[in-house]
Amino acid sequence: MTTTYINKETLVHTPAEWLQQKTVWLSFPHNKIHLSSKLASEPDKDGLTLMKEFFWRFIDIVLDYQDIKLLFDTEAMLMENIDKLTSFATKPFKLISLVMPNNDIWIRDF
Repeated sequence: MTTTYINKETLVHTPAEWLQQKTVWLSFPHNKIHLSSKLASEPDKDGLTLMKEFFWRFIDIVLDYQDIKLLFDTEAMLMENIDKLTSFATKPFKLISLVMPNNDIWIRDF
């Protein structure tokens, strides 16, 4: 099953998440309001810090299987993470970083 919708007078085909895919799209976490809570298991880290740590581990695993296109809210945010981004250069698949203003990690909701 797939989803289609009209976007700016263009028919767009959006495959369902369980179908074969070439790329995983992700949006790097940055919204402190959405990710402000602390976990009892790690009280010294806020939710945003924990989510960023999770994202890097997740990206590391996915790049063993397929490409990732990773959105950053700002150019400054991308540059703050450039060392981490370049650390994935030897992975079997590509990590492509893009700047696109956003406010949420739930990319399917953009």
